[in-house]
Amino acid sequence: MLLPNIINKMGQMSFFFKMWWRVYTGEIVWLKSLVSVTEQHPSPEWIFQLSKTNKLICESNSLKSTNRQNFPNYYKLNGAIYIISTEHFLTSSLPDPFISNDTLGFNMSKEHSVDIDDKQDLLYCENQLI
Repeated sequence: MLLPNIINKMGQMSFFFKMWWRVYTGEIVWLKSLVSVTEQHPSPEWIFQLSKTNKLICESNSLKSTNRQNFPNYYKLNGAIYIISTEHFLTSSLPDPFISNDTLGFNMSKEHSVDIDDKQDLLYCENQLI
């Protein structure tokens, strides 16, 4: 199964480099930036804070008694790829010029988007390499 994965990654990387070149050369004027994202689970509708007395604090009024499969897909930045046109970076008044309505999201699979934030994450990655 390694060969299809390599071919798939080569196809994704080919897309990535083509998009990077088109942004860099100004060929695509509507595209200000490209960032990599990963599908987020659970949905924000199922995320809560706890009060000091351990009561749930519901931030969203959209939580309904429904299956999680019926919620829309959400994506988070994974930090692997950030591309931005030089002009947009230098002239943008946005708090984060990488993120706007003109940003293209490059969806990376969970397997290729592992954050190493603690020892457990590192052990998981080491396990995947064996």
